[in-house]
Amino acid sequence: MTKIFGIKIRREPFTDEEYVAAIRKVVARSKRSAAFHAIFALFFLGATLCLFGFIDKAENLVAPDSVRMGTFVGFMLGALAGFQFMLAVQSLIWAVQRWSGLRTERLLLRYHDEVSPACPPNP
Repeated sequence: MTKIFGIKIRREPFTDEEYVAAIRKVVARSKRSAAFHAIFALFFLGATLCLFGFIDKAENLVAPDSVRMGTFVGFMLGALAGFQFMLAVQSLIWAVQRWSGLRTERLLLRYHDEVSPACPPNP
């Protein structure tokens, strides 16, 4: 059953050559994806540093007698800065994984390229 109410649930199975072509696209885009994640890591790290700078200057924005409001603002900005830093670290991890990862796919493509001329295609 591939359709419910005329909507495709799953696509038709790939042939071997279509699957190899799809894996080649993923491997070819891995370096570009790594650069994309590295740029996001730098962006989030910069946003975190700007937020920490704002927290440092926020002491002067709050009146000395309103300690509770200053504490609340400090907690919220600290939580936001922590979240931004976590996003920067996660983007950096994804960048490293995309840059050095996909080893299995690269090995399988190399094996496919070596074996395919020796074996005739299956009907």
